[in-house]
Amino acid sequence: MQATSGYLSLNGGTTSPLHLCDLSTGMVVGQALLAALYARTQTGEGCYIDTSMFDCFVWWNSLLDSRWCFNDGQCSRDDLEYPSVAYNVYDTKDGGKLALGMVEPKFWQPFCDAIGHPEIKPDGLKRRWEAPESFKVVEEAILGKTTDEWVKWLEDKDFCIAKVNTKTEAVAQICEENPEALAWVEFPEVGRVLQTGLPHHLSNIPVKIEDFTAVSPLGADTIEVLTAAGVSADELARLKEKGSIRTGDDIEVEEDRAPVAPVK
Repeated sequence: MQATSGYLSLNGGTTSPLHLCDLSTGMVVGQALLAALYARTQTGEGCYIDTSMFDCFVWWNSLLDSRWCFNDGQCSRDDLEYPSVAYNVYDTKDGGKLALGMVEPKFWQPFCDAIGHPEIKPDGLKRRWEAPESFKVVEEAILGKTTDEWVKWLEDKDFCIAKVNTKTEAVAQICEENPEALAWVEFPEVGRVLQTGLPHHLSNIPVKIEDFTAVSPLGADTIEVLTAAGVSADELARLKEKGSIRTGDDIEVEEDRAPVAPVK
């Protein structure tokens, strides 16, 4: 779907660590459910929701498709506004990376002064083909310090720049600085598990990670839920015999299909 939509031609042809088509579909279906529930309160009628994963991802591509339209049928990686001189990821001296996101002049211009190159101020939003020399200036500047040296240098500066964390570094930092977004929770059956908080923060529906409880084993609630819905014991037995439902005791744990790669 990413290939058919044209998206892969713009991101270098690489697969994404996140499943973009699944994410776009989840967003659309969530919105559709809310819209259908609201419509029911107005009309008293329910509706059937039929959602195509491909259509959802095409919708996510709408800004790219609009660019193609208004650029007379052209949209390649070089036509996108980023990476630009001030919005890019650069290598540091020790092999780390620094992410610059200085779209606003209030960040970019003081940075240019701080690294001793005020002459590149007009080129912040230019792409490599528009300002190759300015790209080279910033690349050489970032290569002049190690990652830790840059982090130290940035401590007293208000620039939109961040070290590119590994996942291990990111988890540790977020758990310390934003525990409402990411935190460890101890569950009786499985032990300590990393949990992600809900970002919605609704004033009348408070949700805290420390209040999370463990999910039931797969299939463990099937009988209870269907019984509450009015399904008879005989019908439940028939459905289980046919394999239409699972009740937990008839499910084998699958092997991990994505084991960790061996350390080289």
